[in-house]
Amino acid sequence: MAIRARVVATAALAASLLCSCAAPPEAPTAVFVGDSFTEGYALGPADAGERWPTVLAETLGWEEINAGCAGAGYTRQGSVCLTTFREQLPVHIEAEPDIIVLSGGLNDVESSGEEVQAAVRATYLSVRDTYPEATIYAVAGNAPNAATASALDDINAAVATAAEEIDAVFVDIGDPLQDRPDLLASDGFHPNAEGHHVIAELTSNVIAGD
Repeated sequence: MAIRARVVATAALAASLLCSCAAPPEAPTAVFVGDSFTEGYALGPADAGERWPTVLAETLGWEEINAGCAGAGYTRQGSVCLTTFREQLPVHIEAEPDIIVLSGGLNDVESSGEEVQAAVRATYLSVRDTYPEATIYAVAGNAPNAATASALDDINAAVATAAEEIDAVFVDIGDPLQDRPDLLASDGFHPNAEGHHVIAELTSNVIAGD
């Protein structure tokens, strides 16, 4: 009996060691494609880690790849990356992302409705074709004032329709920056660190409730 007990104890110890040495599961990789809000434009170097994609990724346990580019949109190329959202998507194939987050629309408000609808639909068809197994989140653009909010309505509607077509999750957090100068940087347009945290929290709430 004593020998059997030692064998059982040894087996239990070995199993325990195997369990303790097992590698934790890898965090899913999330690529964030967007504009200056996604990039964290207007945040100082000390606050770079406060941009909403970074905060969201930390909250949800994702590994962030930030492809935000000031000036970019569904119809507009960014000022530095020189790509639209659709053109930016294939760049990250080698990373084999599990999650794609597209967010924006503010830079498309000067484009015609027909141009926006065509570009939005083409973008979402492209992202599903490029990353067929990825979970895709289509985040509505949010505006810092009533004028831009009104202009974004049709763009966000086009995004919602395109997201449904490819089985993506449409994320609409409203316009939390409106009438909240305390959430804006000194330029009165881009979110400050607190504004980014508000966007991240609301986005996380929608995703968690999906």
